[in-house]
Amino acid sequence: MRHYTSCIGFNQSPSGPAPEASAGNEYYDVKISVLYEYGRFPTAFKLTLKNKTAKDLEIDWNRTSFIENGSTKGGFMFEGIAFVDRNSPKQPDFVFANGVFCKDIYPAAHVEWNTRLQRPTWTFTDLYPNSGVSLSVKVEGKEVRQNVVISSF
Repeated sequence: MRHYTSCIGFNQSPSGPAPEASAGNEYYDVKISVLYEYGRFPTAFKLTLKNKTAKDLEIDWNRTSFIENGSTKGGFMFEGIAFVDRNSPKQPDFVFANGVFCKDIYPAAHVEWNTRLQRPTWTFTDLYPNSGVSLSVKVEGKEVRQNVVISSF
């Protein structure tokens, strides 16, 4: 796929480079890669979006969905969202003209209150193959949806 230059970070799976998938359209290219908690458990995605236009794009998190085994399973949470508010409405993010946007996103469907631990806490459950993102982006007020799924990891 295309080279993304402004997203810094190194992601490694237990057996090598993190699995990733990409897709694109005339307005933007999107890539997701699996993020591993403690280097072993696939729990999130790093989403990278490259705006190919001379206009700002708006990511609509309230219409963006987690894909699991061919169907949608709720939305995402990310930094700044409290666990208890993971399903509440979210503010959009903007990708400036010809810019690159990166964000670590966690499927809200894979967040649970874990009482099996000595001190109960919120935890992320593992992702499985055939998981991905149905991304909703507004281009000049019009929704442009792009699905991207990682088939194996």
